[in-house]
Amino acid sequence: MNKFLSLLGEIIILFQKFQENCISNYYQNRFKECGKNVKIFSPIQIIKPEKIKVGNNVILFDSLRLNLMDNYPWRDDQKFDPELIIDDGAAIFRFCRITVTNKMYIGKDVMIADRCYIADSTHDYTPIDRSIEKNKLITFKKGVYIADEAWIGTHCTIIGNIRIGKHSIVGSNSVVTKNIPDYCVAVGAPAKIVKRYDPKSKNWRKTNSEGAFK
Repeated sequence: MNKFLSLLGEIIILFQKFQENCISNYYQNRFKECGKNVKIFSPIQIIKPEKIKVGNNVILFDSLRLNLMDNYPWRDDQKFDPELIIDDGAAIFRFCRITVTNKMYIGKDVMIADRCYIADSTHDYTPIDRSIEKNKLITFKKGVYIADEAWIGTHCTIIGNIRIGKHSIVGSNSVVTKNIPDYCVAVGAPAKIVKRYDPKSKNWRKTNSEGAFK
């Protein structure tokens, strides 16, 4: 009985790998551009993959949702032309949700840890004669730009016209509401700079919330 169950387990795992390869090939063939050695783990949900450019050696982990929105389902008067670029070596981990209505860039060797939410739009709550759901989406024209080598920690939220600088770190559970320069560490809700690399001393030094050394 144990041998049978072990064999059955092996068959199930082989089938899962086969299914994963099929799904990975499906999406890679539908991307607007796709580089070499791209790994896509399932289950995964990618809406409008033809709006996405993917570089070489990119990893998209399971339970990820990439939502490229060309319309807002509750309003016929809002149409979008989204674009997402995921550059070479980037890795987006499990249970992240990324929503794009305009444009978003995820740079080379960027790591986005589990359960992050990143969007270039938000709901307009100000009109009170209808539900928030049926109000227009507010979209941000510059979108989200995450520069090369940045690391976004778990459970982070990034919404708006936001640029996160090269080799910068956003600590877990942070909410990013404004730009973060290159080579900085930012934490909190809203995220504030607490540390920055000093090229003169070649050390990471503590700063005030604006990034000035203490």
